[in-house]
Amino acid sequence: MIKIEAFVPPFSLFDIRELLRVFAVDDLLVTEAKELTAPAGIRGVYRGVECSVDAVPILKMEFVLRERDQAEVIAALRLILTRSPRGAMILASSLQAVVPVPQNLARPVREECEQAAARETTRQ
Repeated sequence: MIKIEAFVPPFSLFDIRELLRVFAVDDLLVTEAKELTAPAGIRGVYRGVECSVDAVPILKMEFVLRERDQAEVIAALRLILTRSPRGAMILASSLQAVVPVPQNLARPVREECEQAAARETTRQ
């Protein structure tokens, strides 16, 4: 299995999601961040006033895919991201194991917390 981390502009999210559906990648983690390495001189409008923009929005996308799909997915990502006026970054790393955690394992912990909370409210 391969873990891909891609730092991409927000407007490319839809295209990348469509690409990943082709490769049967259903789970995708997206984190919003600000890129502080923006080139100097970018101007933006905030509340009607033009100002200098030091941090621009960027998305960090993380997903896991089969090793045999790695080359095709990275090539397609690069093709999508070449349309971006700013640079993007794709990181690929090999995973030794992927351990899925079934949802029903979390249930006893949640019930235990709810019971503790109920005991606490009855004491008060």
